[in-house]
Amino acid sequence: MGDDFSNHQVFVGAQNPDEFRQGFIRYLKKCLSLDGFEERIAQEATRAIAVGPAEKWLCVYDSSGNGDDANPAQFTALSLQLSRFAPAVDIHMDDSCAVHFHLYENGQESDRFGNIKSVSRQWESAEERLSFRGKTDLWRRFLCDQDSEKTLRRTWDEEYATTILSQTAQLLGWNETLCESGFTIGYDGIPVLYYDHFSDEFDAANIFDEWYFAPSSTR
Repeated sequence: MGDDFSNHQVFVGAQNPDEFRQGFIRYLKKCLSLDGFEERIAQEATRAIAVGPAEKWLCVYDSSGNGDDANPAQFTALSLQLSRFAPAVDIHMDDSCAVHFHLYENGQESDRFGNIKSVSRQWESAEERLSFRGKTDLWRRFLCDQDSEKTLRRTWDEEYATTILSQTAQLLGWNETLCESGFTIGYDGIPVLYYDHFSDEFDAANIFDEWYFAPSSTR
């Protein structure tokens, strides 16, 4: 068995990283408030968000992505909202075998890619498989080198999910370490918090800020 994780990648591009991050955090809290969440202390929270450093992309971990608090609908709903602030990509890894990328822009899903459906399920039709083929032209403006679109296509034709993720990260400029985790990462089905996962490499508390939320008492 392998690893399971999900994360949000938010496009910073050429914007001032510090200003972008500050504006993003304000927007994130507004989105969660409109969805009926309010900030709480960690002990009272049902959902946690961790925001990493702003580079070409901003890495965001969301406890609704994996583990005991997994709620795929909430995870996707937040991505759609965040994409109104800046383009966003969701990364989903299933057992280190199936990797999916979902591109969101202006509140809609623009494109998606998946090498296989999941470790336990096959595509239900040729049409479904084609819908996860990925349209590389829609990703061109996010590439570090816009002439590398053909390389992205070759990468997505690779066999192994871990290779696809690492090479896509290089081409798009995702942080190659941070994009391989979520708020939790499942080690053979056992959820491990991201700061424990990274503890042998660096202190994640120094680069991530966390906020905690629960459904509003007035909802």
